[in-house]
Amino acid sequence: MWAVVLSSCIACVPAHACVHAPRSRCVRPTRVIPAVLCVTEPDIVRINEISAELSRQLPFNDPADADQVTQEIASLHAETLAPLAPKIYMASVPADERKAAIEGLSRSLDVLEEAARGPMLAGGQLSVADALCFPSVALCAQTLPRYFGWSDWTAEALFWKRPRLHAWWELMSYERPCATTKKIIVARLEEIDFSALAIDVPTSRIRTLPKHTC
Repeated sequence: MWAVVLSSCIACVPAHACVHAPRSRCVRPTRVIPAVLCVTEPDIVRINEISAELSRQLPFNDPADADQVTQEIASLHAETLAPLAPKIYMASVPADERKAAIEGLSRSLDVLEEAARGPMLAGGQLSVADALCFPSVALCAQTLPRYFGWSDWTAEALFWKRPRLHAWWELMSYERPCATTKKIIVARLEEIDFSALAIDVPTSRIRTLPKHTC
């Protein structure tokens, strides 16, 4: 089975290097600059290990036979979601770096929304792309609305203008391994004191909305 692959030779990209786009601009999301996790603090949640474990539990065809869409989504996860997600909760990450990581996650989710084929990420069947991405999105769903201002029913909401990801999330939540994965993530997050980490990080005005949502 596939394991989560992190690029080890990618330099950290400063926040100002990211391209900002006005909210009203509805064009294809810009490819997100790859990021790398540059902290040495022990990872309490171990979100990337959870992704690898879920890939062993969900029923899908041999990843060696993955089509191009699956490979592209898996690559997107490895280059952006995987290294950025732990920065949400790791206490050693400076506040400005955490803010930049959350903004990067927002852009990554828009690229993922654009790439998703539906009803699953790579098409009609479960694939390794679903297994890799689900824990990262689950982490976002458990932390960003509660601690970082991504309030439901607002333009900052996790699934606002991301209808494909929203539908996919609902479908994946019915899979028993995914339900177990969510419980594990919630339990590990409860070990973290977010009181010193919480800060509003609005991203609606820097997003480049997926073209099918315009």
